[in-house]
Amino acid sequence: MATKSISISSGATAPTLTTSTPAVITVAPPALPATPAGTADYISQGMIATDAAIELMRSCAYMEPELYNYLLDLAQDIAGKVLDEGVRIADKVRALGPTKGSGAAVTAARIAKDKLMEAHGFKKGKRWHSICELDADCVAKAKAEAKANGDVPSINSALTIKRGCKKKNPKLATHTCHGAFSNIVLPANVKFDKTVRATSLFANIGLGTCLLKNLNINVAVANELHDKRAQIHQELYPSCKVITGSIANLSVYKQILKAHKKRRCRVVLMSPPCQSYSKAGTQNVNRVDASLVMYGMQFLEDIGDNNDMFMCENVPEFLGGCPDTIKDENYDTVYDYIKDKADELGYITNIDYLNADCYGTGENRNRAIILGIKKEFVQKILGTTEITDANVWKFPKPDEFKISEELCLQDIPSIEAGEQRMDVNRLHYALDLAPEIIEALKNTEAGKNTLALVHNSDGSIEKVNIKRAHGDRPAPTITGESSHSGAPAHYFPAGRCRTNGTQSDARHRTLYEILVLMGMPKDFELPEKIKIRDGKGNIWCKNGPIPESDPTAIQHGDIVVTDDEFRTMLGEHYCPTVVNRCFAQLIYQIQNKDF
Repeated sequence: MATKSISISSGATAPTLTTSTPAVITVAPPALPATPAGTADYISQGMIATDAAIELMRSCAYMEPELYNYLLDLAQDIAGKVLDEGVRIADKVRALGPTKGSGAAVTAARIAKDKLMEAHGFKKGKRWHSICELDADCVAKAKAEAKANGDVPSINSALTIKRGCKKKNPKLATHTCHGAFSNIVLPANVKFDKTVRATSLFANIGLGTCLLKNLNINVAVANELHDKRAQIHQELYPSCKVITGSIANLSVYKQILKAHKKRRCRVVLMSPPCQSYSKAGTQNVNRVDASLVMYGMQFLEDIGDNNDMFMCENVPEFLGGCPDTIKDENYDTVYDYIKDKADELGYITNIDYLNADCYGTGENRNRAIILGIKKEFVQKILGTTEITDANVWKFPKPDEFKISEELCLQDIPSIEAGEQRMDVNRLHYALDLAPEIIEALKNTEAGKNTLALVHNSDGSIEKVNIKRAHGDRPAPTITGESSHSGAPAHYFPAGRCRTNGTQSDARHRTLYEILVLMGMPKDFELPEKIKIRDGKGNIWCKNGPIPESDPTAIQHGDIVVTDDEFRTMLGEHYCPTVVNRCFAQLIYQIQNKDF
């Protein structure tokens, strides 16, 4: 295993690293141009170096906050110098006079501008015209705004400010809130001495909390909007009081509040709907569901002293979003709103972005995580009233290595489209596909793309993009569209080459494989009462598919969901290993008074 090293030509001293990884990090800022002709190349190389630093921040599996912030400072410095150089050129262009309109003076200025462009190494194009729009004021504001938001300034962000346009997603979006991380590798037997009860808001079907029982945490109360999800949750957790309906409904809200207090819950878990924030969703933060986080924070206020800690999970874009309802409370972001409200309620918060693939799963699932712990609770543990934000619930230490999809699924038998292996798990069945798609997949290696021409029954031809996942890395984020042809890399990664040269597993991932990738135990069995209906009218039971017309297929009281419905439920999951590791970290801190 090679030690991580940094090769950065910047004059600054690189931070001391505390972990090892095969990665070798290299970012080379360009030297200022010696002649005018080198200006265009300097700007191009500066943008490349900036993007390289940003990519390292995004992709490094074991990025310490110290290193992340070092690279961020470097990227901001390079990008700032590029913008300053752009302003210098733009000022020269403006000095030539107006270049838009008609007349001899405008024509002369336009010719002079073209000569200036050529002298500085530029070719005609969009970048040149963008640079000519820059001025010192918009660049200064872009640099200041990026510094304040932990982002990197760019030509686009400066021109957005100048033009008064709606802000685009910043380069780093909201990946810079580094919280406090533990240096401790947790013992395997960490758990509460006595049962601690929890309330789960926006609970889905409850798979995200399934490992908490190993820590002696019992989800005693759950709220879920959708009937079928609530029914499945109740089937998975018979002793849990599941309350169905919207938390925005006063009657439902009061039921949850009453149940939390009656069952003496001391933990609140919440994962508000993400569709309004997610890149895979609507990104319309003024949908009604975007403001449901406010009900979660109101719930924390109303339960008062009947709680010790909370955990909130959502997509990374969640923290940087801001529905009008939160703006009306004079906040600029959800991050500011949650942090301020939690502080008012006496919670110390720790906010950051954790990726499931750093915590023992085969899925690349980056999520915003908010941990909150009551100051009074920490005071009791430490026996002191001198509590500060430093006495925080830390994030667990990431694993040293990630798990690739191939490694995660290596002992699950290979199957093809339309096949099933009920002896493995009744959910290990593969949806059938059009012959043209199957043929294309058989001839597509892992990580590669191709195009299939599907002949429909009406005589039309449909072009379907085919992309097989990379098997040697964690699976891409599993969404609710995991059976849709257009979903990103949702076809099985292959890797098992046949003797005739074609690739095996020409299909979508099975439901069982998705469960394993998201961190569920491999021996997990869906209760027989929960039935899955495929697109061909079959009901998948423990003995295989049974036609829905068969009177034995569906029994009284069964919960029937379609394959697509169940995939949607799985696509909106908490990562159970992240939830488990966060609470195991807290238990360790409580037992060792490590705050």
